[in-house]
Amino acid sequence: MASWDFQGATVIVTGAAGGLGATLARRFATAGAAVGLVDKQEDELERMVAALRQAGVRAAGVAIDVGDDAACARACASLEAELGPTTVLINNAGISPKHEGRAREVLDIPPEEWQRVFAVNLNGAFYMSRHLAPGMCARGHGRIVHMSSVGSLAYVGLAGAHYDASKAALNSLTRSMAAQLAPSGVTVNAIAPGRIASPMADTATGDTNRRLLDMIPAGRFGEADEVAHLALFLASRESAYITGEVYAITGGLSTRLRRE
Repeated sequence: MASWDFQGATVIVTGAAGGLGATLARRFATAGAAVGLVDKQEDELERMVAALRQAGVRAAGVAIDVGDDAACARACASLEAELGPTTVLINNAGISPKHEGRAREVLDIPPEEWQRVFAVNLNGAFYMSRHLAPGMCARGHGRIVHMSSVGSLAYVGLAGAHYDASKAALNSLTRSMAAQLAPSGVTVNAIAPGRIASPMADTATGDTNRRLLDMIPAGRFGEADEVAHLALFLASRESAYITGEVYAITGGLSTRLRRE
């Protein structure tokens, strides 16, 4: 297993109070980074920060809605004041509304739900990036990793058209940011996970998860640690020549969907 060294780095992770975001925060902390956590769930966030501090990690948290640009600006300023300039930004916050365990069909999605999904999944990544990337550029080094989805690459039909569309737009944002920030030493990449064992996956019905499992060549759901290892690599100095890419980590699901 690769061992990445983030001693002296400050890493900010959104959607960090639980699930994949919490795993990402813990893995960067284990690698030596100071970790800033952003999430809307204040109680869970406070517990996560307390646990990290108890383990000797420099950690801070800010409870905000990433769909609010002004709140993102305040959070970024607060975390950098406490932890130092940001080295790595992981835009992990995302939502996938379910109703009785299923996403709504595209024509049944209310406009307010559509807008809310885009506010968190796309706008939040843009807002956080726009407040932290200028400092990275000025320092000549930085890493931004957006958390996309297999639904951005091919039709899966599970998370909802608004979720898939927001993640496809995030892929496009990744490419645009990568091209424009590369001359300043900042890389921007995205990770597109398939089904990862998580609280979000648990909101789906058992029938939905069984149907999806039958589609995955690897025969299992992914683990949060497997996504975290890829994020650590993309955030490392060793990945300096990689930018503007979207990496699928799906147990083979993405290849099957593209073929069919």
